Amino acid sequence: QSLVKKKRLGFHRRIAEVMEADFPSMCEAEPEIVAHHFLEAKEIESAMSYFERAGDRSLHRYAYAEAINQLMTVIELLEGLPESDERIHHEIQIRTRLGVPLQSIKGYGAPEVRANYGRAHELCQQLGSRHELFPVVYGLLRYYMLQAQYTKACDLGEELVRLASQAVDPGFTVAASRALGSPLVYLGRHAEARKHLETVLSVPPTPELRAQSYAYDVVDPW
Repeated sequence: QSLVKKKRLGFHRRIAEVMEADFPSMCEAEPEIVAHHFLEAKEIESAMSYFERAGDRSLHRYAYAEAINQLMTVIELLEGLPESDERIHHEIQIRTRLGVPLQSIKGYGAPEVRANYGRAHELCQQLGSRHELFPVVYGLLRYYMLQAQYTKACDLGEELVRLASQAVDPGFTVAASRALGSPLVYLGRHAEARKHLETVLSVPPTPELRAQSYAYDVVDPW
C-alpha cells in the first residue's frame, strides 16, 4: 500500500513537472490544475505558488468565490510550515488580498471578514510591519462602520491618517481621508468630515490610484 502511495505521489509530481515544462500556456490559464497535482505530490511550496496564482487570476476576473477557496488553501498550507517572519509576511499578504472577495461574498459586516482582518492585524503587530498594516486597518474600519460602531471606526480612521502621513503615498492619503470622513458623517461631525472628504477631492484620480484603492475596497473613493 505504501508503494502504491509512493507511485501515486510520483505520478502527480511528474504530471505537474511536464505541465510546467511543455504546457506553460495551460499553467498560466489554469494554475489551479497544476496546484492540485503539486499538492497531491506533497510539493507544498510549489502547490502554494500555483494556488496563489490561481487566486490572483480569480480576483482579476472578479470570480470571488473561487478566489476565496484558492487563497484560503494557501493559508491552510502556510499553517503547516515552520513559523518564520517570511511565513508571517506571506500570510498577511494573502489575508489582505482575501479581504475584498470576503466582503463581496459574505458582506462587509460578516464575522469571516472580522476574523480575517483581525488575524492579519495581529500578525502585523507581531512583526511591527507598518506598510502592510494600512489595508488591514482599512478593512477593519469598514467592518466596524458597517456594524454601526462609528466611534471605533473613527479611531481606526485616525490611525489610517497617521499611517498615510508617514508613508507619503497619495493613494494612502485618499483612502485614509475617505475612510475617516465616512463615519464622521454618520456621527454628525460634518465639519470634520468635510475636511477629510475635500482632501480626497483635492487629489486627481488616476488609473494607478484607482487600481491601488481597489486592492482593499470595492468602492471608488472619489
